[in-house]
Amino acid sequence: MRIIHGHVLLAALTAATLAAAVVTARAETAPAATKVSYVAGGSVYAGVGALDGVQPGDTVQVLHDGTQVALLKVSVVASHRASCDTLWTHAPVAVGDELRYRPHDAPKPVDGAPPRPFAAGQGGTRQRHARLRGRVGASWLSVQAGGVGFQQPGLDLRLDGFDAGGGHVDLSFDMRNRRTVRTGFGTSSTTELSRVYRAALVVRSVDSHQSVTIGRQTSASLSSVSLFDGVLAQTGNERHAFGVFSGTEPDPTSYAVSRDIVQSGAFMDFHSPLASERRAQVSLGAITSQEAGQPNRDFMFALANWSARQLSSTFTQEVDWNRGWKRALGEPAITPTSTFWTARYAPVTWFGASTGFDNRRNVRLYRDRITPADQFDDAYRQGAWVGSDASVLGRLHVSGEVRGSGAPDRSSSWSVGAEAYRLGVMHLTLNGRASRFGGSGIVSRLWSAGFGVDPSAFSHLSASGGVRSTIVSTVGTWDTQDWGSMDLDVTLGRRWYANGSYERDQGGSGGDSQQVQAGLSWRF
Repeated sequence: MRIIHGHVLLAALTAATLAAAVVTARAETAPAATKVSYVAGGSVYAGVGALDGVQPGDTVQVLHDGTQVALLKVSVVASHRASCDTLWTHAPVAVGDELRYRPHDAPKPVDGAPPRPFAAGQGGTRQRHARLRGRVGASWLSVQAGGVGFQQPGLDLRLDGFDAGGGHVDLSFDMRNRRTVRTGFGTSSTTELSRVYRAALVVRSVDSHQSVTIGRQTSASLSSVSLFDGVLAQTGNERHAFGVFSGTEPDPTSYAVSRDIVQSGAFMDFHSPLASERRAQVSLGAITSQEAGQPNRDFMFALANWSARQLSSTFTQEVDWNRGWKRALGEPAITPTSTFWTARYAPVTWFGASTGFDNRRNVRLYRDRITPADQFDDAYRQGAWVGSDASVLGRLHVSGEVRGSGAPDRSSSWSVGAEAYRLGVMHLTLNGRASRFGGSGIVSRLWSAGFGVDPSAFSHLSASGGVRSTIVSTVGTWDTQDWGSMDLDVTLGRRWYANGSYERDQGGSGGDSQQVQAGLSWRF
């Protein structure tokens, strides 16, 4: 995929604006509820999907003990699973939190038969019309550190089309254009890059039980396959699905189409009945990939989710099959890899306990900004843990966690936090945290605090800061970094959304830096 210039994207944005004039509004239906099944950075996963009435672009509320703590936007949908991006949060989202969403209309029963669940694109009892939804956005980012920095204006375009071709065709497109001007030490350079994160066409049956997806896409059913260019075909019903795929991985830097890594695989999903209060999902699959004609990675995976009123749990396991040059270097034929398990038990509404284990080698996360607190958690996430949390007087939430790992890199860590939320007419939120990690000749400590407030029903202002200190036994001196940041989110009318942030980091081996970000988007 070649680099394209800003005026090409501007033309696309203009076309999207004109197309938005024919958007058909979605009918309001009664809200439904499920639970958070998994959290990874800014991504939140739910055990509901297209066959439960969920579509990309939908908004989802997150509630903890009946209080709304976050708002999400659905980004990727499978038959019974959805991945959501975080729009804003008053408190951290946790596994087991309640998710409230508004499902789309289900079709009317035929000849006394029970109604089928909604599938993406079904228009219910109304006449089916093609619909187009999406987002047009502009952003600006400035980063300065150690006498060098860059300015980065950007344009974003997101389109999701449903029910074309008589209800048999959907489409999705997500492109982000960035122009970066770097300055420092008397020099200046400019680069421009357009990355396509999704460009897919779906041809399916009206009930979505059979479908073929062509283009750049993701799949919530495929473990460790975050993005590929190719074809995905699946078939099934309300209780199970079977699928196969084949494609190539995009270039990791430019996101251009690349033939370096070719991968293929198959999977199967099994789900509990839609009306069940206890929701369960099991996914099994196998994936093989090659790079330049040589084995890259071959593995099998299993994923299981369980969600009930008091107990929820998620488990993933990957098992590698080593062949070719890997066997020649002494690797065993079978290697268990990337185990993740977490469970939460809440016997009463105000108290819960959690435990889990994580030895994943890497975690793919997309974040607009990474703070020292994020870096601390990413660096020391591996190991087994146990923790608990409690709500006091409906306005105070306290939590604690102890984590450890065994040989050869024996380590231990603890973290405690507290948050008072929804105080007064402006919904004041106060939070604080303390964490410590020790192991492998290193000790790291973190203290952070913050507050949030809603100046109006359509705006949210927050500020946070903290100190992170690290000492390595071979060095013998503390490396200390402190940071502070402010964020503002504003909803303008029904379709416009503006946000801005400022962060300054000082001290430590990374030196001083500051960054400013602003964005404006129109959603249709």
